[in-house]
Amino acid sequence: MVGSKTSVAFDLGLLRVEEVAETLQVDVRTVWRLLSRGVLPTVRIGRCTRVPRKSLQAFIMQGGSI
Repeated sequence: MVGSKTSVAFDLGLLRVEEVAETLQVDVRTVWRLLSRGVLPTVRIGRCTRVPRKSLQAFIMQGGSI
């Protein structure tokens, strides 16, 4: 069942905070700061925070500046 939850999030293009940090090659705390400042939009699913893949791509295409 865990695998199915992961594949659903992947199919929807939702990334965990750790995955965003890995993609940007920054610390997880840096990603949380971006999220708290509203730089990256999030989706809340219960207590989980996810970042839409398209939002991350847009952030990178804009130069990744805060």
